Amino acid sequence: MDKTPDFLSRIIARAEIVLRTDLRYIFHGMSWSIVGQTAAVLSSLALSVVLSHAVSKEIYGTYKYVLSFVAILSVLSLNNVGGAVFQSVARGFDGALKEGFRVNLHWSIAIFAGAVAAGAYYFFAHNLTLAFAILIGGCISPFITSANIFGAYLGAKKDFARQTLYMDVWGNAIPVALLIATAYVSPRVVSLVAAYFIGNAAVALYFYFRTRRVYGVKKDAATDPHMIAYGKHISVIGVLAGIAGNVDKLLLFHYVAASELAVYAFATGILDQLKGPIKTLDTMMQARFATRTDADLQSGIPSKMLWMFLFSIITVLAFIAVAPVLYRLLFPAYLEAVPYARVYAFSLLGITFYPIASYIVAKSIESNRRLRDQYLLIVIPSIIQIAAIFVGILGWGLWGLVVARVASSFATGLVTILIYLTLIRGRTEI
Repeated sequence: MDKTPDFLSRIIARAEIVLRTDLRYIFHGMSWSIVGQTAAVLSSLALSVVLSHAVSKEIYGTYKYVLSFVAILSVLSLNNVGGAVFQSVARGFDGALKEGFRVNLHWSIAIFAGAVAAGAYYFFAHNLTLAFAILIGGCISPFITSANIFGAYLGAKKDFARQTLYMDVWGNAIPVALLIATAYVSPRVVSLVAAYFIGNAAVALYFYFRTRRVYGVKKDAATDPHMIAYGKHISVIGVLAGIAGNVDKLLLFHYVAASELAVYAFATGILDQLKGPIKTLDTMMQARFATRTDADLQSGIPSKMLWMFLFSIITVLAFIAVAPVLYRLLFPAYLEAVPYARVYAFSLLGITFYPIASYIVAKSIESNRRLRDQYLLIVIPSIIQIAAIFVGILGWGLWGLVVARVASSFATGLVTILIYLTLIRGRTEI
């Protein structure tokens, strides 16, 4: 029963008409998102503060390099099967949870093989630290990615409370607590990597099985016959996105220095955390978009983009103003990261285009044409970002990388608009 006061209900109803947005749905989901993202930010902040004091820049930079290396190995699996599970569960196929876990784990054998090969390479290169760290990450990460599919399942069920508690609260607090303890007891690369992957795997597996119990997902639960094929499609196009999202750290580590990678991580870390609530909103929009007509969605997208832009510009200006004080208080060893962070803040303007991207993704499963649009939406920006990062790092080092990331966010927005306009024009002609 809706307990909202009458006068407030009228205000909300009027605002929904003006903004062409289901505000009750957004507030319900975002209220949990605020809780989850607050927990995630506080956990990440605590970890960053501890690591900035407890470990050297070289150790932290190497630690970040290993995480990025394993993340790139993950593109060898069905790295985006969670997106397929989300779409299938939203349409009533509860068996997608177990099927997604099984298939993702099966395909993750390539991650293990890649980790063994990389570990052998570094072993014979007499770098035992990277050899063991990468091997540990490669062996454990398949269980993390497979089990974390429960988050997509809960999102599709619109169970934002459990999704927040399982993924954002406990899913961050427990691994971070283990990492903090490790940083004080054994501040070495291999120890930190082991703590990261073991902590995340334990939490993901526990909540995966808990989700199955809570929802009573049976062995014979209905499965989507198109889910695996769709998962393979978006995983293939996700290869470039996975590389684009991590190649910056690999190149910076190899061509500049581990210490510069540490500075870069602190320059971008806070801002990337700020994108968390927006990504949650993006997921919520996809769940809503999947069940609504094209005409209804298209009429409301301009207003959604306008509010996203206003939110992003306010956030950027606020961060630029407080960044020096923030870093002086929290990360005094990384004050050199402030100028980079201020420039990188402009990449947040890219969230303006999230509503369009959500529309394209949510409707992409309906036809081959729209699946092609999703290919373009991911592949083209990824190619642009990879090329920009290569040129930026090789030409101007860390500054080149930061500028390349900002430029790539605007290029992604432009590509998204062009794909959307082409799609709309095609629908009009039909």
